[in-house]
Amino acid sequence: MTRTETPLRDAIAHASTPADARVVAILAGRTRRHGPHPDLAPAEAWRDGAGRTLLEESWRDLDLPGIEDAVLTVEGTTPEAEALAAIRALDDLCAAATWAGCPRRLAPSVDLVSRTVRAFPEAWARLSAEASRVLQEAPPVPGDPARGLWTAIEGAARIRHARPGKVEIPRHLRARLGLARARVSLGPVTLPLAAAGDALPEAPPWIRLDGGPHWDLALTLRPVRGRLERAMVLTLRERVSPITFERDGARVDAEVQGDDHVCAAEPGAWVITAGDARIELDLVP
Repeated sequence: MTRTETPLRDAIAHASTPADARVVAILAGRTRRHGPHPDLAPAEAWRDGAGRTLLEESWRDLDLPGIEDAVLTVEGTTPEAEALAAIRALDDLCAAATWAGCPRRLAPSVDLVSRTVRAFPEAWARLSAEASRVLQEAPPVPGDPARGLWTAIEGAARIRHARPGKVEIPRHLRARLGLARARVSLGPVTLPLAAAGDALPEAPPWIRLDGGPHWDLALTLRPVRGRLERAMVLTLRERVSPITFERDGARVDAEVQGDDHVCAAEPGAWVITAGDARIELDLVP
Protein backbone atom coordinates (compact mmCIF):
# COMPACT_ATOMS: atom_id res chain seq x y z
CA MET A 1 0.00 0.00 0.00
CA THR A 2 1.54 3.34 -1.03
CA ARG A 3 1.61 6.42 1.17
CA THR A 4 -1.45 7.90 -0.57
CA GLU A 5 -3.53 4.71 -0.34
CA THR A 6 -5.89 3.92 2.51
CA PRO A 7 -7.15 0.48 3.58
CA LEU A 8 -10.45 1.08 1.77
CA ARG A 9 -8.86 2.28 -1.48
CA ASP A 10 -6.36 -0.57 -1.33
CA ALA A 11 -9.17 -3.10 -0.80
CA ILE A 12 -11.03 -1.73 -3.83
CA ALA A 13 -7.89 -1.88 -5.98
CA HIS A 14 -7.29 -5.54 -5.13
CA ALA A 15 -10.88 -6.82 -4.98
CA SER A 16 -11.11 -9.88 -7.23
CA THR A 17 -13.21 -12.35 -5.24
CA PRO A 18 -16.53 -12.24 -3.35
CA ALA A 19 -14.62 -12.37 -0.07
CA ASP A 20 -12.59 -9.33 -1.18
CA ALA A 21 -15.81 -7.52 -2.03
CA ARG A 22 -17.16 -8.21 1.45
CA VAL A 23 -14.02 -6.66 2.96
CA VAL A 24 -14.60 -3.54 0.84
CA ALA A 25 -18.19 -3.33 2.05
CA ILE A 26 -17.16 -3.73 5.69
CA LEU A 27 -14.50 -1.04 5.44
CA ALA A 28 -16.86 1.31 3.61
CA GLY A 29 -19.63 0.66 6.10
CA ARG A 30 -17.33 1.37 9.04
CA THR A 31 -16.03 4.53 7.37
CA ARG A 32 -19.54 5.78 6.67
CA ARG A 33 -20.44 5.63 10.37
CA HIS A 34 -17.82 8.30 11.08
CA GLY A 35 -19.39 10.79 8.69
CA PRO A 36 -18.24 12.22 5.32
CA HIS A 37 -14.95 10.85 4.03
CA PRO A 38 -13.15 11.27 0.67
CA ASP A 39 -12.86 7.48 0.24
CA LEU A 40 -16.61 6.99 0.17
CA ALA A 41 -17.22 8.47 -3.28
CA PRO A 42 -14.85 6.05 -5.11
CA ALA A 43 -16.17 3.20 -2.98
CA GLU A 44 -19.75 3.96 -4.00
CA ALA A 45 -18.71 4.21 -7.64
CA TRP A 46 -17.11 0.76 -7.36
CA ARG A 47 -20.19 -0.62 -5.57
CA ASP A 48 -22.53 0.62 -8.29
CA GLY A 49 -20.24 -0.39 -11.12
CA ALA A 50 -17.34 -2.84 -11.28
CA GLY A 51 -18.01 -4.35 -7.85
CA ARG A 52 -21.73 -4.98 -8.17
CA THR A 53 -21.52 -8.64 -9.21
CA LEU A 54 -18.83 -9.49 -6.67
CA LEU A 55 -20.89 -7.89 -3.89
CA GLU A 56 -23.94 -9.95 -4.81
CA GLU A 57 -21.86 -13.13 -4.80
CA SER A 58 -20.27 -12.21 -1.46
CA TRP A 59 -23.55 -12.83 0.38
CA ARG A 60 -24.06 -16.31 -1.08
CA ASP A 61 -21.00 -17.90 0.53
CA LEU A 62 -21.39 -16.13 3.87
CA ASP A 63 -21.47 -18.42 6.92
CA LEU A 64 -24.17 -16.44 8.68
CA PRO A 65 -25.29 -19.36 10.91
CA GLY A 66 -21.72 -19.69 12.17
CA ILE A 67 -21.57 -15.98 12.99
CA GLU A 68 -24.92 -16.22 14.81
CA ASP A 69 -23.74 -19.26 16.79
CA ALA A 70 -20.61 -17.43 17.92
CA VAL A 71 -22.86 -14.83 19.56
CA LEU A 72 -25.59 -17.16 20.81
CA THR A 73 -23.09 -19.36 22.66
CA VAL A 74 -21.63 -16.47 24.68
CA GLU A 75 -22.03 -17.07 28.42
CA GLY A 76 -21.03 -15.23 31.56
CA THR A 77 -17.79 -17.21 31.64
CA THR A 78 -16.88 -16.41 28.03
CA PRO A 79 -13.82 -14.12 27.92
CA GLU A 80 -14.89 -10.53 27.32
CA ALA A 81 -12.62 -10.17 24.28
CA GLU A 82 -14.22 -13.25 22.71
CA ALA A 83 -17.73 -11.96 23.36
CA LEU A 84 -16.87 -8.58 21.86
CA ALA A 85 -15.27 -10.20 18.80
CA ALA A 86 -18.46 -12.21 18.17
CA ILE A 87 -20.59 -9.06 18.32
CA ARG A 88 -18.13 -7.11 16.17
CA ALA A 89 -18.29 -9.76 13.44
CA LEU A 90 -22.07 -9.38 13.21
CA ASP A 91 -21.82 -5.59 13.51
CA ASP A 92 -19.33 -5.47 10.62
CA LEU A 93 -21.75 -7.39 8.40
CA CYS A 94 -24.57 -5.01 9.35
CA ALA A 95 -22.44 -2.02 8.36
CA ALA A 96 -21.47 -3.75 5.11
CA ALA A 97 -25.02 -4.76 4.19
CA THR A 98 -26.38 -1.31 4.94
CA TRP A 99 -23.72 0.35 2.82
CA ALA A 100 -24.40 -2.15 0.04
CA GLY A 101 -28.11 -1.32 0.15
CA CYS A 102 -29.37 -4.64 1.54
CA PRO A 103 -29.69 -4.27 5.35
CA ARG A 104 -32.65 -6.69 5.40
CA ARG A 105 -30.25 -9.55 4.81
CA LEU A 106 -29.02 -9.16 8.39
CA ALA A 107 -32.26 -8.08 10.09
CA PRO A 108 -33.43 -11.62 11.09
CA SER A 109 -30.03 -12.46 12.57
CA VAL A 110 -29.87 -9.22 14.52
CA ASP A 111 -33.40 -9.72 15.81
CA LEU A 112 -32.51 -13.22 17.03
CA VAL A 113 -29.33 -12.06 18.73
CA SER A 114 -30.99 -8.99 20.27
CA ARG A 115 -33.72 -11.13 21.79
CA THR A 116 -31.06 -13.46 23.20
CA VAL A 117 -29.17 -10.55 24.75
CA ARG A 118 -32.35 -9.37 26.48
CA ALA A 119 -33.17 -12.89 27.64
CA PHE A 120 -29.69 -13.44 29.13
CA PRO A 121 -28.45 -9.96 30.10
CA GLU A 122 -25.93 -11.26 32.64
CA ALA A 123 -23.68 -12.47 29.82
CA TRP A 124 -23.71 -9.07 28.09
CA ALA A 125 -23.90 -6.46 30.85
CA ARG A 126 -20.09 -6.16 30.91
CA LEU A 127 -20.20 -4.82 27.32
CA SER A 128 -22.77 -2.15 28.14
CA ALA A 129 -20.16 0.63 28.34
CA GLU A 130 -18.65 -0.40 25.01
CA ALA A 131 -22.12 -0.35 23.43
CA SER A 132 -22.69 3.17 24.75
CA ARG A 133 -19.38 4.25 23.29
CA VAL A 134 -20.26 2.83 19.87
CA LEU A 135 -23.68 4.49 19.88
CA GLN A 136 -22.15 7.85 20.80
CA GLU A 137 -18.94 7.91 18.78
CA ALA A 138 -19.68 5.89 15.62
CA PRO A 139 -23.39 5.04 15.63
CA PRO A 140 -24.94 2.82 12.97
CA VAL A 141 -26.53 4.96 10.27
CA PRO A 142 -30.33 5.10 9.90
CA GLY A 143 -31.64 1.78 8.63
CA ASP A 144 -28.67 -0.20 9.93
CA PRO A 145 -30.02 -3.12 12.02
CA ALA A 146 -26.93 -2.93 14.24
CA ARG A 147 -28.45 0.02 16.07
CA GLY A 148 -30.94 -2.34 17.71
CA LEU A 149 -28.14 -4.78 18.50
CA TRP A 150 -25.97 -2.22 20.32
CA THR A 151 -29.03 -0.76 22.07
CA ALA A 152 -29.89 -4.19 23.43
CA ILE A 153 -26.34 -4.66 24.74
CA GLU A 154 -26.29 -1.18 26.24
CA GLY A 155 -29.50 -1.98 28.11
CA ALA A 156 -28.29 -5.35 29.37
CA ALA A 157 -26.79 -3.78 32.50
CA ARG A 158 -30.18 -2.54 33.69
CA ILE A 159 -32.36 -5.55 32.88
CA ARG A 160 -32.60 -7.31 36.23
CA HIS A 161 -34.83 -9.15 38.65
CA ALA A 162 -37.72 -10.28 36.43
CA ARG A 163 -40.83 -10.84 38.56
CA PRO A 164 -43.97 -12.96 38.12
CA GLY A 165 -46.54 -11.18 36.03
CA LYS A 166 -44.18 -10.33 33.19
CA VAL A 167 -45.90 -10.55 29.78
CA GLU A 168 -44.50 -13.60 28.04
CA ILE A 169 -46.94 -13.86 25.12
CA PRO A 170 -46.34 -11.29 22.35
CA ARG A 171 -49.22 -8.88 21.95
CA HIS A 172 -49.97 -9.91 18.34
CA LEU A 173 -50.21 -13.60 19.34
CA ARG A 174 -52.36 -12.73 22.35
CA ALA A 175 -54.78 -10.87 20.06
CA ARG A 176 -54.79 -13.67 17.48
CA LEU A 177 -55.67 -16.26 20.13
CA GLY A 178 -58.36 -14.05 21.62
CA LEU A 179 -56.70 -14.01 25.04
CA ALA A 180 -57.59 -11.46 27.67
CA ARG A 181 -55.60 -8.28 28.13
CA ALA A 182 -52.29 -8.79 29.87
CA ARG A 183 -52.45 -8.31 33.65
CA VAL A 184 -49.29 -7.15 35.39
CA SER A 185 -49.04 -7.11 39.18
CA LEU A 186 -47.10 -4.09 40.40
CA GLY A 187 -46.31 -5.64 43.78
CA PRO A 188 -44.76 -3.83 46.72
CA VAL A 189 -41.87 -1.40 46.43
CA THR A 190 -39.14 -3.03 48.50
CA LEU A 191 -35.98 -1.46 47.07
CA PRO A 192 -34.62 1.25 49.43
CA LEU A 193 -33.18 4.52 48.25
CA ALA A 194 -29.44 4.86 48.56
CA ALA A 195 -28.34 6.71 51.69
CA ALA A 196 -26.92 9.68 49.83
CA GLY A 197 -29.84 11.55 48.29
CA ASP A 198 -32.46 10.32 45.83
CA ALA A 199 -30.16 7.83 44.16
CA LEU A 200 -31.12 4.39 42.92
CA PRO A 201 -28.75 1.42 43.10
CA GLU A 202 -26.73 0.85 39.93
CA ALA A 203 -29.17 -1.81 38.67
CA PRO A 204 -32.78 -1.10 39.76
CA PRO A 205 -35.43 -3.69 38.87
CA TRP A 206 -36.13 -3.67 35.15
CA ILE A 207 -39.06 -5.78 33.99
CA ARG A 208 -39.60 -6.03 30.24
CA LEU A 209 -43.32 -6.11 29.46
CA ASP A 210 -43.37 -6.16 25.68
CA GLY A 211 -41.35 -5.13 22.66
CA GLY A 212 -41.18 -4.76 18.90
CA PRO A 213 -38.57 -4.14 16.20
CA HIS A 214 -38.17 -0.49 17.21
CA TRP A 215 -39.29 -0.29 20.85
CA ASP A 216 -39.36 -1.93 24.29
CA LEU A 217 -41.81 -1.38 27.15
CA ALA A 218 -40.66 -2.00 30.73
CA LEU A 219 -41.45 -1.36 34.39
CA THR A 220 -38.83 0.02 36.76
CA LEU A 221 -38.47 2.28 39.80
CA ARG A 222 -37.46 5.94 39.95
CA PRO A 223 -36.83 8.34 42.85
CA VAL A 224 -39.43 11.11 43.20
CA ARG A 225 -39.23 13.61 46.07
CA GLY A 226 -37.44 11.26 48.43
CA ARG A 227 -39.45 8.13 47.70
CA LEU A 228 -39.53 5.41 45.07
CA GLU A 229 -42.20 5.42 42.40
CA ARG A 230 -43.04 2.71 39.90
CA ALA A 231 -42.44 3.94 36.38
CA MET A 232 -43.29 2.68 32.91
CA VAL A 233 -40.59 3.24 30.31
CA LEU A 234 -41.04 3.07 26.53
CA THR A 235 -37.58 2.93 24.93
CA LEU A 236 -37.28 3.68 21.20
CA ARG A 237 -34.53 2.23 19.02
CA GLU A 238 -35.81 4.06 15.95
CA ARG A 239 -37.97 7.17 15.71
CA VAL A 240 -41.66 6.24 15.46
CA SER A 241 -44.87 8.21 15.92
CA PRO A 242 -47.29 8.71 17.40
CA ILE A 243 -46.30 7.88 20.99
CA THR A 244 -49.26 8.00 23.37
CA PHE A 245 -50.15 6.73 26.84
CA GLU A 246 -53.73 6.36 28.07
CA ARG A 247 -54.94 5.17 31.48
CA ASP A 248 -58.62 4.36 32.01
CA GLY A 249 -59.42 6.28 28.83
CA ALA A 250 -57.57 9.46 29.86
CA ARG A 251 -54.38 10.68 28.21
CA VAL A 252 -51.23 10.54 30.33
CA ASP A 253 -48.34 12.87 29.54
CA ALA A 254 -45.00 11.06 29.46
CA GLU A 255 -41.67 12.67 30.23
CA VAL A 256 -39.20 12.39 27.34
CA GLN A 257 -35.66 11.49 28.41
CA GLY A 258 -33.55 10.91 25.31
CA ASP A 259 -34.90 7.75 23.69
CA ASP A 260 -37.12 7.00 26.71
CA HIS A 261 -40.72 8.05 27.33
CA VAL A 262 -41.38 7.73 31.07
CA CYS A 263 -44.54 8.02 33.12
CA ALA A 264 -45.76 6.91 36.54
CA ALA A 265 -47.06 3.32 36.45
CA GLU A 266 -50.36 3.73 38.27
CA PRO A 267 -52.90 0.87 38.50
CA GLY A 268 -55.48 0.91 35.72
CA ALA A 269 -56.32 -0.11 32.17
CA TRP A 270 -53.52 1.13 29.93
CA VAL A 271 -53.28 1.58 26.17
CA ILE A 272 -49.88 2.59 24.79
CA THR A 273 -49.22 3.30 21.12
CA ALA A 274 -45.79 3.33 19.50
CA GLY A 275 -46.20 3.97 15.80
CA ASP A 276 -48.32 1.14 14.40
CA ALA A 277 -48.06 -0.90 17.62
CA ARG A 278 -50.88 -0.83 20.18
CA ILE A 279 -50.16 -2.32 23.61
CA GLU A 280 -53.03 -3.00 26.00
CA LEU A 281 -52.46 -4.13 29.57
CA ASP A 282 -53.94 -3.82 33.02
CA LEU A 283 -51.68 -2.80 35.89
CA VAL A 284 -53.05 -4.09 39.18
CA PRO A 285 -51.83 -3.38 42.74
